Amino acid sequence: MKLVDDHTLEVEMSKEQNLNDIFARLSAQQVAVLSMRNKVNRLEEMFMRLVENRAP
Repeated sequence: MKLVDDHTLEVEMSKEQNLNDIFARLSAQQVAVLSMRNKVNRLEEMFMRLVENRAP
């Protein structure tokens, strides 16, 4: 998890995790989720990771 600003929390999840676990952890910390959205789709993410890991 990464706090982006006072109102935005960014969470990167693995395939083994599910949203219920994330919401349970946030609720335990008294964090209310008002809305959420995907940051990027999977193909874009895969492309970016391949490009970032490429040698110059």
